[in-house]
Amino acid sequence: MRSGRGERCADSHKGVPDPMTRPTDVHTLRDFTQHSTEFIQKLLASGRPRVLTVEGQPTVVVLGMVAYHRLEHLAERWEAVDQVREGLEDVEAGRHRSYGEVIRSLRERYGTGNGSIEDLAGPQP
Repeated sequence: MRSGRGERCADSHKGVPDPMTRPTDVHTLRDFTQHSTEFIQKLLASGRPRVLTVEGQPTVVVLGMVAYHRLEHLAERWEAVDQVREGLEDVEAGRHRSYGEVIRSLRERYGTGNGSIEDLAGPQP
C-alpha cells in the first residue's frame, strides 16, 4: 500500500498497536470463541471492530456488517480518489493524449469512418 495506513497496518502484525484500536477492542481468540454471543452483541451495539489475538499477536479483525459495508464504501471511494489523483499527475507530467489523437489512433488501427463513436463500436445488431 502507498498510504501511511498500510504501513501502520503492517506494523500491527509486529505487535505495534494501531492508534485507532482501543485496548478494550483487543481480545484473545479463545475469549471470543468462549463468549462469542456476548462479543457479537457488544460489537454490534458499539459499531467498533474487535481485534483478536493469537499467541499475543493481533491476528484477526471482527466487525459487523454495517461497519464492513461502510469500510468497503470508503475503500472504493479512496480508490476512485487515488485514480483521479494519478490521472491528474499524468496530465501534469504530459502523459496523456487528446481526444483527437485517440480517435486518429483508433482509426489507424481499426479503419476509417466518419469519426463518430458509433464507427468505433462497429455495426449494431
